[in-house]
Amino acid sequence: MIIRLTETLANKLHEEWKVVVPRHNHPFLDWHATLLKVERAHYILVMNTTTLYAVLMHGAGITDTPRFLEQTLATLQIVINADDPFLFPAHIAPFLQSITISKSGNPSALVSMQAVVRGAILLLGERRYSPREAADALNERPWKQFGFRTPKEVMQLLKQAPPA
Repeated sequence: MIIRLTETLANKLHEEWKVVVPRHNHPFLDWHATLLKVERAHYILVMNTTTLYAVLMHGAGITDTPRFLEQTLATLQIVINADDPFLFPAHIAPFLQSITISKSGNPSALVSMQAVVRGAILLLGERRYSPREAADALNERPWKQFGFRTPKEVMQLLKQAPPA
């Protein structure tokens, strides 16, 4: 599994920049993560690079990489299992023994992430959604690049696709 940190999040975690790792060949094992501030609260957005499936969590108390990974994996499991109880155990959990932290080398993923961040800030700030409610709303948003499918729908399509 690869988690690609933005510079802002890497600084919060005191993570030194690493080289850019090539994209993982398994679509469920390549993620981007960033730190966002809404009013005075810190949140962490973790987004699947392929599907733009988003998970949000509170960022308070997460100041190093081990705590970040612990919280991220627990939150990913809870949120993904709520959408599909078979996806995480079958497609993500078996690969968690090897997690690589990388910097992002994909400009298009960062552009998509900024669109998701803007949506998250609106939902968390103005609409007062919880991180879980905001993630659910973001994952129900259709994207033109997916033929107006949602990230949840794209995850399901990829889960059913034969391995490459």
